[in-house]
Amino acid sequence: MLPQLSSVMVMSVCELATAIGSCITNERVRLVVPTCLESIDRTVEFLEERVLQLGLPDPSRIHRIKIPLHEAITNAIIHGNLEVSSELKEQEDDAFSRAVAERSTDDRYASRTVEVVFDADAHRFQWMITDEGPGFDIAAKLAHADSGEVSFLLSGRGITMMRALMDDVYYHHGGRSVIMTMQRSPEESACRLDSGTRMQEIDQLLKGEDCPWSTVASIPTAQCDNPAFASGDTACSSRFDGLLDPFLENLLQTAGEHHEQRQHQRIPFTETITVRDASGETFTGFARDLSHGGISFLSGARFTTPDIELTIPSPDGPVKLQGEIVRGTRLIPTVTDFGVRFVSNA
Repeated sequence: MLPQLSSVMVMSVCELATAIGSCITNERVRLVVPTCLESIDRTVEFLEERVLQLGLPDPSRIHRIKIPLHEAITNAIIHGNLEVSSELKEQEDDAFSRAVAERSTDDRYASRTVEVVFDADAHRFQWMITDEGPGFDIAAKLAHADSGEVSFLLSGRGITMMRALMDDVYYHHGGRSVIMTMQRSPEESACRLDSGTRMQEIDQLLKGEDCPWSTVASIPTAQCDNPAFASGDTACSSRFDGLLDPFLENLLQTAGEHHEQRQHQRIPFTETITVRDASGETFTGFARDLSHGGISFLSGARFTTPDIELTIPSPDGPVKLQGEIVRGTRLIPTVTDFGVRFVSNA
């Protein structure tokens, strides 16, 4: 008969993991991230948790890690694997959203992955992020970033932010890989732009109400017990009154393999849609996939509530559906990828 354990000796798996994690000073983590927009925030959150678990002496510095990671992983997916030109950001039309939506459903680009290698030791944190794209002219990009002509809302902004907030940023493999390093000790960490006005501008921007790096996920959203929803899948509602059923069934005939972990199959759907929020203001969005349970679309809108009404084009005319925002991933300051689940019209 096994001896009875005292309450002091009993420790849950989570508590044990936390206790072990707090003792670790050296670690290597390798992630293979799929080329899907939902992966950006989830990957950043995981890496952020690893840094905090290992012990960041000054937790107020976490934004100096989170923002560069978000920029680097977004660049790897959007500009690297999807090969969407940064010049499209400058255009006032929906060229950027359209290109991202179309290529994110094209297996020639979407089948690629991003490798993230995180190393930590007693002195520093380091991340190497590698995409499978064609790379870029490193010297020209860095010269542009150093020219002083970079706007925080236009192309080149990501590299400027990464170099400002990290202690070292180095590109190799023709621009396909970026290595970012931050010293663990605040005394050893001397960000290269801290002494200049650019860092002051960045700090001021981060404190503003319209900060382009603010998380869209702060929009109040309803909780869902479906594990798919918790991981970012928009499909956790029942079929929505059959309004799009004939249209979807037709699309399903040409759709790819169904991923069984999702409640509803996602179908590539790259069309312009109209979105109205609770205040009655109307926005334009560009859809990238659709299912019986929800839709993903890109838009420059900034919603203050999760409840929206969508107008979706179909061969039989526009269809109006009620939806609820469950996810928002900021791709660039002027474009966010939203995940929406349909809710009953009853």
